[in-house]
Amino acid sequence: MSSRYQVYFIAFVLIALGLGITFYKSNEMGFPLVKGESKEVWTVEAVVTFRALTDPKEAKVSLTLPNQQSGIVILDEQYTTNGYGLTTREENNIRQAQWSIRQASGPQRLYYKTQLLYDWKQQIEQMPEPNLQPQADFNKNELAAAQTIVDKAFDQSSDVNTLVKQLIEIIQTNDLPEVGFLLQQNLELGSKPQLIKNLLALKGVDSTIVRGVYLEDGQRRKLPSEVLSVYVDNEWKLYNFESDRDTSLENFLIWQIGGNSLLDVEGGVDSQVRFSIISNFLSSQKVAVWNNLYLDGEDADLSIYALPIEQQSVFKLILLIPLGALVVVFLRVLVGIKTSGTFMPVLIALAFLETTLITGLPVFLTIILIGLLIRSYLSNINLLLVARVAAIVTIVVGLMGLISITSHKLGIEQGLTVTFFPMIILAWTIERMSIVWEEEGPKDVLVQGSGSLLVAIACYFVMTSEAIIYIAFNFPEIHLATLGAILILGQYNGYRLSELVRFGQVSKSEDEWNIPAQKSESQGGN
Repeated sequence: MSSRYQVYFIAFVLIALGLGITFYKSNEMGFPLVKGESKEVWTVEAVVTFRALTDPKEAKVSLTLPNQQSGIVILDEQYTTNGYGLTTREENNIRQAQWSIRQASGPQRLYYKTQLLYDWKQQIEQMPEPNLQPQADFNKNELAAAQTIVDKAFDQSSDVNTLVKQLIEIIQTNDLPEVGFLLQQNLELGSKPQLIKNLLALKGVDSTIVRGVYLEDGQRRKLPSEVLSVYVDNEWKLYNFESDRDTSLENFLIWQIGGNSLLDVEGGVDSQVRFSIISNFLSSQKVAVWNNLYLDGEDADLSIYALPIEQQSVFKLILLIPLGALVVVFLRVLVGIKTSGTFMPVLIALAFLETTLITGLPVFLTIILIGLLIRSYLSNINLLLVARVAAIVTIVVGLMGLISITSHKLGIEQGLTVTFFPMIILAWTIERMSIVWEEEGPKDVLVQGSGSLLVAIACYFVMTSEAIIYIAFNFPEIHLATLGAILILGQYNGYRLSELVRFGQVSKSEDEWNIPAQKSESQGGN
C-alpha cells in the first residue's frame, strides 16, 4: 500500500472514530449536540421528624433510600446532618442512610434530597425472585372469611391480572362483612395491601408490598404511597389502591420493597417521614454530566468533567487550538495565503480571544510597527541574532507596560489586555519580518503580515463560535475527525485558489499569441 493510500485509510479511520464516539455520546449518554436543550429533572425531598426523649440521650435514625430503577435515573443525592453523624450502607440490594448522635432532645428534623431524571433506556430488575409457594398469614378464624372473599373474586376473574383487580375492588368497596372482619383483625399486620397479599397467597400468587412516591409536581408533605407488586405472567406488576387500574413504573418512584421498615428510629417517638416533590428544567448538558459522573463511578475519573473547574477552563481554551490549526492548513494549502510563521496566526488568535478583536488588532499592529522600527536600528549596530531577539523581547515587554500604563491613565481599560499577547511570539514576529524586509523587500513583509492577520482573524471567528466551543469541549473526540481532515489536506498538491489568477493570466497570454499564428497560417494557405 502506497503512502498516499495509507494516509487516506488512517484519515478515514480517525474521522469515522471521532464521529462515531460523538454520536454515541449524544444518543446513548445523553449529551446534546446543540447547546441550550433542557430536560425535566425531579427533586424529591424526604423529611424525617421525631421527638427525642425528655432526657438527652443517644438517638439513631435509619432511612431506606431508593435504588436505580427502570425508567428513572438518580442523578444526585444530598443529606443534611444537623450535628448528626452520617453513614450510608448497602446490604442485599437495600440502601440505607443512618444518622446518629450522642445527645438529642426535643423535636428533631433530618433531610434527604435526591434529583431524578426519566430515562426509558434504563432497564433494571429491582424486584426479588418470586416465591412459588407463598404462605398466607391467617389464623383459623380468619381463614374461612378469607376463603369466601377469594372464591368470589376468583369466580369473577379470568386470570391473575383480573383476580387482583377484583380483590382490590372487593376490599375497597367493603360490601362483604368478611372484609370488615379481616380488616379489623389485620390492623396489626398492615393495611389493605397486606390483606390482599395474604388473600393472593391462598391462590398461590406471590406478591409484595412496595412503598414509594408518585412524581407529581408541587406535592408537599406527602406520606409514602403503598402499592402491591404481583407476579403476573412471569413479571412483576404494580397495582394501585387508589383505583382498580394497574400502574406502571412511569411516574412511581420505588423507595422500599418488601417487609423491611422504611424508617427506624431509636431514642425517639412520634417518628414519620414525609415527601415533597417539585420538577424543573435544567440544561441537558449539565444533566448528562451529572448522570455519567454519578453512575460511572471510577470510569468517571477519566472524564474531563472530573477535573477541577480551573483546569476545565484551561482545557476549554486548549481544545480550540486543533480547530485553529485546521483553519491554517486549509487557508495555506488550498487558498494559498502566505503567513509569517506556520502556526503563529493560531497564537495571535488565542490572544485575540482574551483581548477581543477590536481591541487586540490595533494594539498588535502598534507593537509590531514600533518593534520593526527599533529592529531596524539594532540591525545597524551588528548585534548577534540571539542578542538581537533578546533585546527585542525586552523592548516588547517595555512597550506592553507603557501601553498598559498609558491606557489606564487615559481610562481606556481595554488597553490593559495587551498583556495577553505572547511576548516571545511578538518578538519573533518582529525579527522574522525584519529578515524578510532585508532579504525580500517591504512587499513580502506586507503580504506575509497581512496574510498572518487575515488567517488569525479567520481562526478567531472560528474559535469564538458558541456552537464550535460547545462541540469542542463537550465532544473532544471530534478532534479525531479534525486530525483526519488535516491528514487529507496534507496530501493535496494541486493548484491553490490564489494561483488561479496567475495561471489565468498565463492562459490568456497564450490565447493572444495563438490567434495571430492561426491567422497567418490561413493567409499562407490562400
